[in-house]
Amino acid sequence: DRPKHHAEVFINLTGKHGDTIFDTNSEESGTRALVLGSGYCRGLEEGIKTMLKGEKALIDVAARDAFGENGWDAKGVPGGVDVQFEVEL
Repeated sequence: DRPKHHAEVFINLTGKHGDTIFDTNSEESGTRALVLGSGYCRGLEEGIKTMLKGEKALIDVAARDAFGENGWDAKGVPGGVDVQFEVEL
């Protein structure tokens, strides 16, 4: 089954803008729990809802569905940039 809104999923991911990695966890550090709809990144969460357990995907997210015009300063993501996530559910 595909995950639904408010489901807790466990993922491995690498988030990038251009060639810059701003968020990652590796299989060595274990999977990351994420509640869909928590507001981490709307475009990523919507992409995960289309996936099946064990599936890997490359999810491109436009700035408006990522971190908007404000960006994510704590992770070094400038405002108005598109981002890309490599995800394993």
